[in-house]
Amino acid sequence: MALTDIRIRQAKPDIKPYKVSDAHGLYLLVQPNGSRLWRYKYRLAGKEGTYAIGAYPDLSLQDARREHSLARERVRAGVAPIQVRRERLAKLKDTFGATAECWYEKHQAGWSEDYRDDVRQGLDRDILPSLSHRAIHELKTRDIYGLVEKVRKRAPTVAIQIRMWISAVFVEGITQGLCDYDPTSVLKRSIKRKKIKHAEPLSVEEVQAYMQKVSAYGGSVVIRTALQLIAYTFVRTIEIRRAEWADFDLDNALWTIPENKMKKRRVHLVPLPTQAVTLLRELHRFTGTSALVFPNAKHRHRMIAPMSINKALERLVSHRTVTGHDFRATASTLLNEAGFRTNAIELQLAHVVASQTERAYNHADYLDERRIIVQWYANKLKGLLVKNPINYDLLLAA
Repeated sequence: MALTDIRIRQAKPDIKPYKVSDAHGLYLLVQPNGSRLWRYKYRLAGKEGTYAIGAYPDLSLQDARREHSLARERVRAGVAPIQVRRERLAKLKDTFGATAECWYEKHQAGWSEDYRDDVRQGLDRDILPSLSHRAIHELKTRDIYGLVEKVRKRAPTVAIQIRMWISAVFVEGITQGLCDYDPTSVLKRSIKRKKIKHAEPLSVEEVQAYMQKVSAYGGSVVIRTALQLIAYTFVRTIEIRRAEWADFDLDNALWTIPENKMKKRRVHLVPLPTQAVTLLRELHRFTGTSALVFPNAKHRHRMIAPMSINKALERLVSHRTVTGHDFRATASTLLNEAGFRTNAIELQLAHVVASQTERAYNHADYLDERRIIVQWYANKLKGLLVKNPINYDLLLAA
């Protein structure tokens, strides 16, 4: 069924992104934040690809179909549809849009998938519709301010990123000799970042009550296991969501997170307590055919959405707001109070330790100690009576 303007306006955001199809691979991607993005799904040389056309309503249904038609012609000719944009921008090489695409192409390979999608969405939805065809050397601060202010009213944090990305495009323009200065520099202080709410550790009683509730959680086994592993392993929520079965060695109770999935871009070794290994073996019965440990219920090749975890946390801990990061703060607090060595705790949290000497240590140097730490902590969460079992003299002599 072909799209109409009425169907598009009636497409309301849901807790997960979803598609509203038009024809021949053209569809509207409706995001949980309310944005609606035009996408074209195609196959070229046997491989599936997605072409980002633009954002609605900046790009109307008729405009999206026109762009889609051009892209389809390219695909039939054996050319990736991104060439449509590149060829058009090549004729306008001194425009902001051409410079932005050059900047994006130059840097996107080094970004994470999530960040790359955020930048692409920011360009298509908020930046390029009004700036794309403007000569970059003619743009003034007032031109950028109006755009950023419009985004700020909707989402202040996004506005900070939008200003930052526009600034990066101007820096690219300066290096290419297309403009002489960055007009966004004076806007750095015009957007106030929300006051950061630092992670707040749970008490022993709160975290033990949480573990009891999550064990009885009636939702999907995927979400339940993710909620349990967040507590057991101290890793970040995004690292849970990105986890792949290939990263786990359950026989040796070790999770190796590759550098491209880590915030600091360093390989991280995560020893697993026996409770976590048992949970993962059980989960493998349900998701073992997927590359992802925690796949999306509708799209097995996509990871679960952060909102799925956050909503479950809201239901399980109703008396106050809890995030995945609070469990990291909880582990740090309880382990330090128990007398475990700070360096080992910091490595388990994937933090960089302070001194130059300690930074030289490989994560594996503390691995035996961290195995004891995670098992002690897992037992603590289950309400077992435990004490710090480490004899550091024997450990260091080993």
